[in-house]
Amino acid sequence: MPGQLLGIGEVHVYPDGRILVVDDGRQTVYGLSPDGRRRWQTSIKEKGRRRAILSELSLRVFSTGGFELSSFSSGERWRFAEDGRALGKTSSEHRAQWRHKLDRCPNGDWMTGHRERKLVAPDGRFVMVEERPRPADASSLRIAWYDSKGKPEGMGSLPAKPRYEFAAFDGNLLYGLRSGEIVAFDRSGWPTGRLPITGVSSWTSVFPSRGGLAVFDHRKLIVWYASPPRR
Repeated sequence: MPGQLLGIGEVHVYPDGRILVVDDGRQTVYGLSPDGRRRWQTSIKEKGRRRAILSELSLRVFSTGGFELSSFSSGERWRFAEDGRALGKTSSEHRAQWRHKLDRCPNGDWMTGHRERKLVAPDGRFVMVEERPRPADASSLRIAWYDSKGKPEGMGSLPAKPRYEFAAFDGNLLYGLRSGEIVAFDRSGWPTGRLPITGVSSWTSVFPSRGGLAVFDHRKLIVWYASPPRR
């Protein structure tokens, strides 16, 4: 399948192993089975416009299984059902309201916007993790937990050093990337297990899937692993 794509963009792996692949070159999304076979495909169709001007597409997958594509260059968004059926364009109003609700941490502290990273679990629960400590010399990063409707569930802290790229959340554990390994953290910020993997980098994507983790190397390979063994 990778050889048939003009340009692999974003990829998503569902909890049951199904895969979404965005082909930026063709402005097309492919739905694949866990073994890589194509199940369906859908494309953005704009009357009277060349799709090429839309440039790279951003993929956002919802807990319902449906997904949204957005174009950085045009600001437009298109929503699709889980099976690839087009549901029409969406406005930016809903996302703006959602962001407004999350402008503060559960303890009332202001968020800085560009310094927090949102990671969503398959069931819709999510966490917000500081990208950098505040103040700069702090030894920990703040983390805020929310349910699927955005209701705060609590806060915790993660070690600021060594530096991790936090990449996935399965509803209970948060997964951080560091050269050569994936580390699982519980809600208290304590590392519960490590999974040594060669070639892990900040470009690596991790997805909770099939009872473990699916790891995409951002080239053409997706590998499934068991969850990191608990320490």
